[in-house]
Amino acid sequence: MRLAALLLPLALVACTTPQDDGPLTFVHDRSKPVAALVDHVLEGYFASPQHDGYTVCAATTDGREAAALPFEQEAALMARHVSLASFDACSLIDGAWQNVDSGTLAQVFEVHSFSCTDAEHCSGFVTFTRWNTVLGNSLYRMTYADGAWQFAQDRRLLGDSNG
Repeated sequence: MRLAALLLPLALVACTTPQDDGPLTFVHDRSKPVAALVDHVLEGYFASPQHDGYTVCAATTDGREAAALPFEQEAALMARHVSLASFDACSLIDGAWQNVDSGTLAQVFEVHSFSCTDAEHCSGFVTFTRWNTVLGNSLYRMTYADGAWQFAQDRRLLGDSNG
């Protein structure tokens, strides 16, 4: 049932091509900054040679438990990034992210500590975990200007005074 419910929005979103960017992007939507951040991070990840075919999911977390993005946002992101799996496909089992169906390695991008000071300025961390190893944790500062979110990434570790 969830699969059927997911396919309809994917078909509808795939037909939307704002500014010839392909399926809907969130970087142009000021009202969805978390989805814009996930879209931006996935764009870079899937374009890089390090993309290795493992199950990739995206989530938000309040520091206790990871959760899927809102359904419509996740569906739009999956239409835009065809290698992205639904968060339902990934599960933290025995301390490691795995594909629920196959038990194979999974990778998860988690947005956390996200906040906005106003409608045009937000920041949040994105942690990239493969299996049970954190491979990256970056702070993103976001500004909405000229009709799109602009991103500044800070890869320094918390407490790092070299900067």
